[in-house]
Amino acid sequence: MTTDYTLQYRGAAASIFVHILLLFVGFTILASVFEFPDILRQTAPYRLNLYRDNQAIVQPTYWLLAMTGFTQIAMAVFLFRSFRDRDTTVLTFALLFGVLTGILQALGFIRWAILIPYLAEQMTAPTTTATTREAIALIEGAFNHYAGMAVGEHTANICLGLWTLLLSVAMLRSYLFDSRLAWVGILLSPLAFILALEQLGLSGWLLDVVTDFGFPAWAVWLLVVAVSLLRTRPESGEGPRLTGKTLIWVVLLYILMILPAVV
Repeated sequence: MTTDYTLQYRGAAASIFVHILLLFVGFTILASVFEFPDILRQTAPYRLNLYRDNQAIVQPTYWLLAMTGFTQIAMAVFLFRSFRDRDTTVLTFALLFGVLTGILQALGFIRWAILIPYLAEQMTAPTTTATTREAIALIEGAFNHYAGMAVGEHTANICLGLWTLLLSVAMLRSYLFDSRLAWVGILLSPLAFILALEQLGLSGWLLDVVTDFGFPAWAVWLLVVAVSLLRTRPESGEGPRLTGKTLIWVVLLYILMILPAVV
């Protein structure tokens, strides 16, 4: 039994580390070569032409981001199995929304690695007529609004917010984590709901603040969860308490993550 929990803790921590690494590396690359995230609100012809010009970098980057859907599922499963008492409604629904988040994120990202290369190739081909280009732009725009905005952003963010909230409530009821870590997760969960409102018309500074400063805070919170699990003794199932040293490295890590947005 002790070995089983050790594997769950290590699996959860490993999937969290890989998940956060892939997200930040992927988004950083796209920001530098693909005008991300502003490119998502540009016209389809502009987006496809820019994609074609940088396809050698953009296509594999989006494939890696699509894999974060699977690391999200791994996180949800390993975290669920890390708890001693799994037979609770809160934890069961946390697992459900955690898995749904991963599926929806993968569906949103994977179009960039599979569908968009084909559309970009057809859009930029010299033999393509103006009428065909208009049709391609319409198809790409429709997929951008549905697979990207509706599925990959709106619905996925709702599920992400629910997963974060429910997981944090489960943490609050367990000795596996410090209760203060659980409260931080509860306070951070509305950030995903705010991001989901963009597709319903919300715009402006609030979205920029959540993207540039809220998402890194959520990522740091998850990393603290991972480190806490690695320090948990499987015999007792009681996680470590947060200390002043924890606060210091958390603040330093957060500053490093938001530095690109600040400078």
